[in-house]
Amino acid sequence: MAEPAPVEDAVHFRRNRRTAVSAESYQPEDLNNRQKKVIPKSKEATKRIHEKLKNNFLFAHLDEEGRNDLSDVVFEAKFAPGDTIIKQGDQGDNFYIIEQGTCEIFVNDTQVLTCNPGDSFGELA
Repeated sequence: MAEPAPVEDAVHFRRNRRTAVSAESYQPEDLNNRQKKVIPKSKEATKRIHEKLKNNFLFAHLDEEGRNDLSDVVFEAKFAPGDTIIKQGDQGDNFYIIEQGTCEIFVNDTQVLTCNPGDSFGELA
């Protein structure tokens, strides 16, 4: 798997959080019968993902099984310099961990943060 292109330009991040979250109801036994989603990737990519998860403050507590489950559904997204990843006010549907390059986060057209490799941003819902 090729290394992702560096991200060097604007990333717009929605600062306002949702006030309510809802989901379908389920029975605990449903979790045992669920079909796991797996996005194919190389062993090298899986290893890189595991390292990023171990070093990310949101996921560092995961055990091996948790890292495996999460790495199964992670997919690579490459962005070129100047690409907008998330625009403030848009519905967010992905969570990003920077592997290579940097990106800037703007709120109301003011840069508030620069993300470097290992940093994360986006939606976890």
